[in-house]
Amino acid sequence: MVRLDTSWPPFAPTEGGYWKLVPPDNNAFGYGPTNLDNVYRIDGLRVTATLKLSELPDLICGEPRVEIIKIAPLP
Repeated sequence: MVRLDTSWPPFAPTEGGYWKLVPPDNNAFGYGPTNLDNVYRIDGLRVTATLKLSELPDLICGEPRVEIIKIAPLP
């Protein structure tokens, strides 16, 4: 599921947060996509995705960055 996490940065919540992909079995943890297209930036959108770990450092909140290889909305 695509989520907009507005809890980061905690020192500046008005910054708008960041987009992440959350697996269906764990709502607390997610992945920070480096190439999430704007058409998928819908909070709560259910998707299926093939991901590859990015060589970029993890997000400041500790979540790993990933590159989206393939993504599609679920019905």
